[in-house]
Amino acid sequence: MITNSLLIYTDEEDPDLKNYFKDCADRISTIFEGHSGVHLTIEEGGRLYDNSVNLSECVFQQFQSPIFLLILSHGSESGFYRYKASQTPFLSIEPAIPNCLSNGVLYSVACLTGKKFGTWLGSHEGSFFGYFQSVTVVYGEEKTYAYLDSLGAHYILTGKTLKEVKSLMQAAYTLKIDESISNIFLASALRKARDSICIHGRTDHRFF
Repeated sequence: MITNSLLIYTDEEDPDLKNYFKDCADRISTIFEGHSGVHLTIEEGGRLYDNSVNLSECVFQQFQSPIFLLILSHGSESGFYRYKASQTPFLSIEPAIPNCLSNGVLYSVACLTGKKFGTWLGSHEGSFFGYFQSVTVVYGEEKTYAYLDSLGAHYILTGKTLKEVKSLMQAAYTLKIDESISNIFLASALRKARDSICIHGRTDHRFF
């Protein structure tokens, strides 16, 4: 069973999504308070903007396998970024996967990362929950998205398999879509996010 978790979130350099990332991080941190058997370490955005920092050396090596890694950041098909995808990723397909992710699970809200990174992680002894398409966080609805994205972490911590978490998350999205039917733009964005949820690796395993 996993006893250590690491939450990485970026917020301070992003004028559009910093409140969403921070709210989501706060919600997840509160969820962990109800699980005393799991220690949570939080890596805030500051160091992620320093390209001289190698997280694999200064952060990931502190943890033994397996770990529950949660990343609230921007992303591309192959990795996770501090702010804009033109920068150096702080975690990507290359170099090799951090040892702590072997037999662990990565929970991501980053766009596109489920397409290549998640598939790659699932084929290298890790597991992944996230999105394979670009997801739009609608302005003014940041708390709605933070609520939905924190639910997945809650479900994993309560012993649900990734298959079960995906189903429960999609059901929660569907409920919000139905509640937002008068707002076509929001409903459409939520629908795309719901349909973009993907899982890789040990999808029938209970990590907690």
